[in-house]
Amino acid sequence: MTEITTDMEAIIKQAMLSFVATTNEDGTPSLSPKASLTVRDGHFTSPISLRLGRS
Repeated sequence: MTEITTDMEAIIKQAMLSFVATTNEDGTPSLSPKASLTVRDGHFTSPISLRLGRS
């Protein structure tokens, strides 16, 4: 996994809306808007992940 740089982190924290892209096992892409992403310890996380202890 790629570490988030300080420049990337500043952009993410200022963004009103971000997009997360993933692929499933057969390579089909999935792109979804996220209004609640942040960076913790150099990686993306979301408020739900923080509440569940999955940062």
